[in-house]
Amino acid sequence: MREVVFTVDYEPGYNAVADALTEHGDARVRSLSLHATGSSLWRVDYASGSAAALAAVETAFREGDYYADCLVPENCGATQRTEVLDDGEALVLYSYW
Repeated sequence: MREVVFTVDYEPGYNAVADALTEHGDARVRSLSLHATGSSLWRVDYASGSAAALAAVETAFREGDYYADCLVPENCGATQRTEVLDDGEALVLYSYW
């Protein structure tokens, strides 16, 4: 398996998760799994960082109104929900549409 590293430029205020990661340099989010069908999508993400960073990331996942998984530049109209599966020293987030 090869590792791919890239840089993403974005406008602040457009993506709450990207804003949280930018504001908290110690925060990291890694997708563990993502599955899609013709009618739904779900994913599991692992987030690490300081307590403040994790709080910001959780809020961004729960309250953000832009989801890159919709693969369109505007709101795709999907109803997205996020649940916290584990909130120890890191977060495991389950999101589904």
